[in-house]
Amino acid sequence: MNNYNSQLSMLSLPQKLKELVLKWREEGYKDATEKTKRLLDFWFNEAHELGDGTEFEYRNAQREAIETLIYCHEILKVRNLYELNRALGEPLPAVPSSYIWPKYAFKMATGSGKTMVMAMAVVWSYFNDYTKNFLLIAPNLIVLDRLGTDFIDGKIFRKYPLIPTEWQGGFQLDVIGADDSPIPKKPAVLPGLSDLKDAAATMLRWFNLK
Repeated sequence: MNNYNSQLSMLSLPQKLKELVLKWREEGYKDATEKTKRLLDFWFNEAHELGDGTEFEYRNAQREAIETLIYCHEILKVRNLYELNRALGEPLPAVPSSYIWPKYAFKMATGSGKTMVMAMAVVWSYFNDYTKNFLLIAPNLIVLDRLGTDFIDGKIFRKYPLIPTEWQGGFQLDVIGADDSPIPKKPAVLPGLSDLKDAAATMLRWFNLK
């Protein structure tokens, strides 16, 4: 029975969170930072056109994902599943000591636009000064190559409407690959790592974290 209740809780949690995020959207993203409000308005309320003249619009799945991330971080101020369950009155899944770093996860279908959500999260974090260092972990070389195609030289940030025009001059992000030497500026990194211990070691080494 406990296991059954736990499964029901895990099903009710995303539905409860989805309803809260939708209400927050309808209220105009109340209590979000001004920079966050500008980004959300730019992404989802303004018309966009790519360089070739093609109209562009973010997908619903992408919007829900980035809104949920922001809502959890800025409004609920939770950093992991334990804190999220506690904030929403759900059974607690694990002890807090099992969470070393802030941890958010999204389940998105193949082809729903995960890479774009990653880029949106980078832009949101960067302009809010939450962090200017980013480590992207690829499970295999195929995915690494795809990420490299989008992120190396900052291609994705130039091709798509991710940054409001008035902010573009303030976006200085060095993108380096797994085999590149670290450079002193703030980078977004693309290591081809699937082992989380190796990824953590790389992050500590490249970002000089203690």
